[in-house]
Amino acid sequence: MIIQTAVKDNWGRISEISKASGYIDYISQVGPSYLNGGNVIVAIENNTIAGFLKIEELCDNSYWLSGLRVHPDFRRKGIARTLTKKAIRTAKLNDFKAVRLLVSQQNVASLKLSENEGFKIIREMINFKGIPEVKDNKKSYSIK
Repeated sequence: MIIQTAVKDNWGRISEISKASGYIDYISQVGPSYLNGGNVIVAIENNTIAGFLKIEELCDNSYWLSGLRVHPDFRRKGIARTLTKKAIRTAKLNDFKAVRLLVSQQNVASLKLSENEGFKIIREMINFKGIPEVKDNKKSYSIK
């Protein structure tokens, strides 16, 4: 499996994966500009983009992970875990102090992945849109 930064030519496949993922497809609604304002990484398996994850820097020296999606044909192969681990390693290498994310309570697979990777619940929300305001120094994942 190859992990690399997405380029504009990847947008069609990213949109296709987002639509097929079974979640609310805000990513395709945003359009190609989704690739701006952060770093989207893609997992390539058998010369095909199998999944992606967006990483954005927050003002408190933490990373915000969002939009983790894996095409149904490539699930249960460790792709989501590999993308998440890559984001955490990148945060450590760049001296970020925390990695944050938001997971729906209905998304059992992502909750399990997050827990297995060391994430802890710091806040529960009913509605959420965008990137979180960071007012405190609570960390959803402390870099070791």
